[in-house]
Amino acid sequence: MQRPFKTFAPLLITALLGAGVTVTVVSLAAMIVGLGRGSLTAQEILPDPLRIPLAVAMATA
Repeated sequence: MQRPFKTFAPLLITALLGAGVTVTVVSLAAMIVGLGRGSLTAQEILPDPLRIPLAVAMATA
């Protein structure tokens, strides 16, 4: 049982990091779009489930 976990853990870590980078890039793009329009913020563009990872990504970045 130990062996599959050792191969799975790096994939999981990579996936989580990739998701964090994706959320950060999307949020930055959303903010740029929001600044271009002048009225929207990233929180208004992104759906609710993405706000928590976004906040975490902003806090850790």
